[in-house]
Amino acid sequence: MDLENRAPELYKNLKDDQKRRLVDFLLSNLRLKGKKFLWDYKKSFNTIALCATRQD
Repeated sequence: MDLENRAPELYKNLKDDQKRRLVDFLLSNLRLKGKKFLWDYKKSFNTIALCATRQD
């Protein structure tokens, strides 16, 4: 099974402080717009995210 497919399961099994550190590591500018949660990827992860969306 790919890490990509297991990511939600792995995240659910993390402790709260580990989840917080992971989110801090990957994301910036977290905000709510109405009921929608928005974020920006940190610079180094933005390229990876763009490549992943283009392969879909």
